[in-house]
Amino acid sequence: ELFKKENVLIDVKIAKLYPYVASVADEKDPATKQAILDLGKLLTETHATAAKAYSIYGDMLYQVGDLDAALVQYKKTLKEDDTVFPVWRNAMEIHHLLGEHEALIDFSEEAMDLFPNQGASYYFNGLAYNEKEDYGEALNSYQLALMMSGKDPALATDIYGAMSVTYGHQKKIEKAKMAVQEGLKLNPKYALLIEQYGDLLF
Repeated sequence: ELFKKENVLIDVKIAKLYPYVASVADEKDPATKQAILDLGKLLTETHATAAKAYSIYGDMLYQVGDLDAALVQYKKTLKEDDTVFPVWRNAMEIHHLLGEHEALIDFSEEAMDLFPNQGASYYFNGLAYNEKEDYGEALNSYQLALMMSGKDPALATDIYGAMSVTYGHQKKIEKAKMAVQEGLKLNPKYALLIEQYGDLLF
């Protein structure tokens, strides 16, 4: 009943709902899980112009693996407020996971225009071009992503991993090895990449 009341501040409702966002996917009781999701949906219906309502509902759907529905909510979020980069990043990741490479190119380029200093936009742009086998464009985007990733070593590690794979596709094995080594400098656990792509790289 609280969530149905328009005169109750949305922040009050989000404070009640937020603790369940990260744990909804682990909820064992189907009825409880559905009740949590229903509250998220109700939030968007009661506060239809509030970006944060769509965002938190999108996060919940993402957690339970309903990627298509989550993407719809993230895009509704951006329609109301396009200034929150984490929403853009989540949407780009979903486009990538769904294999929507053309859509990801367009979406990431829009994000690059709005957030020119966010390396993740260039990274996802590179991933999309790599999947389209346009390796030159992919590497250009990865290089720009690296320039923007100085304060995000986890992102830089992912970029080096992506670069190594693209170089491998181009049969530029020495450059692929160098990218792996740069990734290892940032994260020793990055050896997993060598296990995954060892035949390609070495």
